[in-house]
Amino acid sequence: MPGVSKETIVSQLFESLTNVEGFPLTIEQLNEYLSKSNFKMKKQKDPSVQRKINPYNIYLKQNKKSMEDTDAISAEYQKIKKEWEEGDKTGPYQELLDQATEQNKERGIDEKATKSAITATAKTRIELIKALQEKRKTENPEEDIVDKPIFSGKLPMSAINNFKEWLKQEQNLPVDHTFSRETIANLKIEHSFNPKIYDDSCEWFEYIKNNMDYYDGTD
Repeated sequence: MPGVSKETIVSQLFESLTNVEGFPLTIEQLNEYLSKSNFKMKKQKDPSVQRKINPYNIYLKQNKKSMEDTDAISAEYQKIKKEWEEGDKTGPYQELLDQATEQNKERGIDEKATKSAITATAKTRIELIKALQEKRKTENPEEDIVDKPIFSGKLPMSAINNFKEWLKQEQNLPVDHTFSRETIANLKIEHSFNPKIYDDSCEWFEYIKNNMDYYDGTD
């Protein structure tokens, strides 16, 4: 079996490094530094052409002025990303996502593969939850156990996910219903949803935990 070439090793290494959030250099900059070293290898053929762009790449490029900026930029990026994960789908992180999608299209990168992987992960969680439901019935044959609706998402304890699942129940919607961005924005206003206030004063507090079967990575 032939050995892996230096070009392949360097390309894979640079690709991995630049996909790490907080890493301050681009592939182009890494190659520039490499060219100034005594490490000899064939010149790379524009390795960034097919590289998938992520939101952090764009945010770093837009805001970085010097090497000293990286930590502050990374912290701010994590903040806006967290706000997006908690339900603010109209904020700056969504704009970064849209820009990344557009740039990847221009590079000829098909993001359907990524979406398929996400779908597959959700299906795996559903299969695990169903297996746990069966296990629960097997271990308690004397009990008449009724399966709860399945939450197939990744964050069963997040405020926004509990809010959405509670809304579905309130509106008699199926668990696989997906709210549009505009609809959920209006509902957040209507119900005074605030991701920073999540306790038993909220009608949707721990709705998933109390009313649904979910998988949180534990058996």
